[in-house]
Amino acid sequence: MPENLFYYCSSATFFSLVEKRKLWLTSLNHSNDGLEGLWALQQYKALAKRSNLDGARKVDAALSPFFYERYAFGMCFSEKEDLLSQWRGYAEDGAGFSVAFKPDAIERLARSHELPPHKLRYAKVKYGRLESHGFVQKIFDVFGQDIASVRVEENFTTARIDLSPEKWETAGQFYEYKNHAFEEEGEWRLYCMQSLPENDIFEFTLRAGAIRPHIQIKLDPEFVDYVTLGPKNKTPESVVKAFLRKNGFEPNVVKSAASYR
Repeated sequence: MPENLFYYCSSATFFSLVEKRKLWLTSLNHSNDGLEGLWALQQYKALAKRSNLDGARKVDAALSPFFYERYAFGMCFSEKEDLLSQWRGYAEDGAGFSVAFKPDAIERLARSHELPPHKLRYAKVKYGRLESHGFVQKIFDVFGQDIASVRVEENFTTARIDLSPEKWETAGQFYEYKNHAFEEEGEWRLYCMQSLPENDIFEFTLRAGAIRPHIQIKLDPEFVDYVTLGPKNKTPESVVKAFLRKNGFEPNVVKSAASYR
């Protein structure tokens, strides 16, 4: 496990995180990667099609309920400290912040925090082919009978799927796999699967003209090791330190070493 995990964010997100002492689990289905979760599903469907012409349709029928009846909500961290691509992509083109979290604290949070009906998970993202990570066998072990029982007709498929907790947990793990093009990010995730109509744990915000759901989790100031100002951040370090202290945080504050204007 890395010494720290870094959360790159805008100034507005950082301000809210500190002032409200809340972590936000946002919808991964609305992230900048349009294939969140679905990338691994596509990989598995391609493997199924190689062995059976109807394999991809059977997989789609058996697993689709887990992706279209639930959302994955998560918070994403990077192993990479002061990485320019992270500043540019997630922190206002370098004008935002990076918060260094203690990994063991995030792990404790995942074990202790309740978000029924499904568990909160903390995992390192894996990149590239599913076969190289052993996930293909796990999918077969959990969903094999459901996939085999799907009836395929010319224009439709018929499936009766048992939506058990074990299957929900395994379906959620599709969100732990991404295309190797993202490997530079060295990502870890704190996430869970939830259905919007099932409970009232959600908050909502208006972003880019759309209403977005999210889940808020209480943040212990002890989780934060230090804070880095982005290379284009205009707030003086002394002001950031005073703001953190006023809200019960006592981490070190440093400036990015990246020479980016």
